[in-house]
Amino acid sequence: PLAALDRKRSFARGAAAAIAEGMPTRAFVIPGAAADATVVEVRARDRVGLLHDLGRCFAVAGLSVRSAHIATHAGQTLDTFYLTEFGGTALTPARVARTLAAVIDCCEGATAPPR
Repeated sequence: PLAALDRKRSFARGAAAAIAEGMPTRAFVIPGAAADATVVEVRARDRVGLLHDLGRCFAVAGLSVRSAHIATHAGQTLDTFYLTEFGGTALTPARVARTLAAVIDCCEGATAPPR
């Protein structure tokens, strides 16, 4: 019975990884979710160090993370970040575009986010 259970667990882990493998990274803004922050949702294939890399990406870009809501389902992350400038204001539209591009690059394995 234990061998059968191990096979099921192994299959479930493999299935979750296979599901997430073909998923592209998506990052988008949730409009109107907060008055004084820009809310960015990130969906990407989970990997070791991804959250650290995203935090570094935000720091290098000069952004503060006011709140982060992190979840992983079937090998895919569903992370929501409330981002502000270091002064505490929401991001401008141009800054949002650069941030989304940097987040996607970060999730896809690129380094050094653009400012």
